[in-house]
Amino acid sequence: PKPQKSLNTPATTSIDRDNIIPMIALLAGACIFKDKKILLVQNRPDHREPLKWGMPGGHGNPGETLTEIAIREVKEETNLDIRITGLSIGALATASTGTEFFVALYIATPLNLNQLKLQKSEVHAIAWASLDDIAADKYPLREEKILKPLILRSFTSPPAPIDSFIKVDFSSEH
Repeated sequence: PKPQKSLNTPATTSIDRDNIIPMIALLAGACIFKDKKILLVQNRPDHREPLKWGMPGGHGNPGETLTEIAIREVKEETNLDIRITGLSIGALATASTGTEFFVALYIATPLNLNQLKLQKSEVHAIAWASLDDIAADKYPLREEKILKPLILRSFTSPPAPIDSFIKVDFSSEH
């Protein structure tokens, strides 16, 4: 069989588009609300988007489901344990770097809000932002073209069921 080419093939090489395996990174996060405000975390100064804001969340590890990613990332960044109650939105997004991501943004209830703690190894600051704060760009958002509409939607639209996405294993023969 013909070898598969990746999307990282140098520009000087011709690409056989029929044999590209698309690489899409999985990202998941959670919208946590208190008193009609959403919890935001600020990137560390050494992050590729320094001091930008967003919901707790991040990249998946191999084998993790989208909900597992969101739960782990929230814990790592804020020390909160959460119960996911719905899916705000799922989106296929292209970052400013050209990387494609599948983003799942969940609505979650904190189980230990009194233990909210800035995890300095992960984030620089924590804030609670209102819908008006987000609409007025009070908190400069990371990947704003992607994130702002997702956050605004989480304030204004009812969530979908958490099982809106399922994991299907096509690797074994039936």
